[in-house]
Amino acid sequence: MNFALEHVEDGIIISGVNIKDIDYRREVCALVFWIAPEYQRQGYDYEGLMVVCKYIIGELRMQKITPSCFEFNQARLELYQKKEFIQEGILRRDIFREENFYNSIVMGLLKEEFDFHVRSRGKDE
Repeated sequence: MNFALEHVEDGIIISGVNIKDIDYRREVCALVFWIAPEYQRQGYDYEGLMVVCKYIIGELRMQKITPSCFEFNQARLELYQKKEFIQEGILRRDIFREENFYNSIVMGLLKEEFDFHVRSRGKDE
């Protein structure tokens, strides 16, 4: 299931989302989320991830979201931590890029954690 996030002011696609490995029995799915570098750390990534999580938990009825990211992607790790995702594991030497192996960090967010995050922010997100 793929989505694109469009910048409202100029109509440019700034982000993409892939909701994959959907398991309706276990109510779990994986998430791949990217944002164009020039739009990172401006709040778009946070708001985009909030919308996606709300859709996954509210509409798809998932109880857990499990994204992963490269260990060297500090901005992504910080974003997930800001959204209350918890590190659940490390897939060692999972990625081969530019002649090197890198670990993948597996994160997890439960429905209850998302609900608490929304309530604690005092927003209707």
